Amino acid sequence: MPTSSCYSISGLYTALPTGSYSDYLGTLLHGGTTITVTNGAASAFTLGANQVSVWQYTAPESSTPEIGSVGPNLSRPGDQVIIDGQGFGSTAGSVKFGTTTATIDSWSPHSITVTTPNVASGLYSVQVCTSSCSNVYETRVSSTAQVAVTFTVNNAPSTNYGDNVYLTGQFDELGNWGTTTTTAIGPLNDPNYPNWFVMASVPACWTVQFKFIIIRADGSIQWENGSNHSYTAPCSGTGSVTVNWQY
Repeated sequence: MPTSSCYSISGLYTALPTGSYSDYLGTLLHGGTTITVTNGAASAFTLGANQVSVWQYTAPESSTPEIGSVGPNLSRPGDQVIIDGQGFGSTAGSVKFGTTTATIDSWSPHSITVTTPNVASGLYSVQVCTSSCSNVYETRVSSTAQVAVTFTVNNAPSTNYGDNVYLTGQFDELGNWGTTTTTAIGPLNDPNYPNWFVMASVPACWTVQFKFIIIRADGSIQWENGSNHSYTAPCSGTGSVTVNWQY
């Protein structure tokens, strides 16, 4: 922290690899100090009065492609999908959905845009290959048109600050029964508390099963009791389904 006089520092251990590191902030905060690290230990150095220093290490990028995300995680043949990651290189390689090669729309070292190939509905392992191949990333392809459905649950249990109601159910569209804030659908809206609603896209004409959950502020999960709710989506337009929370 800033002080009004110089301060000598020794015995500082870091996670930095062996090497010399200049202050990342430069002269932004009263100048900067360069440190030398050997086997994780920084040599003794002095911080000037009111001086702040930040040191960082940027690892060299792997030459092996690595996928970090694929989005959207649900697509139809002909849709564009963006693959983000690193190590893709500047020269286009190939992208496969399972064993089927996708058409490359654009390619950069950290982002690739492809067209979802003409494959049957299902879960596919996406892989990027250049001189070597990446990790696989699961994504779902649907050959079925989607419709928007409003899911409403009435008379849900009381919630406190930080608690939220989510929708979870069959298929990627409804989170594949996920119970985290990143897999379940939500949080739901509550203009007529304790009634909650959310709009989600589901395969047209399909019958889906679902339930509502509360993800509490402490991370605990409260499920509805009883059997799964069931709803058959319309084949076009929009739909809605309203249920009462099952106690």
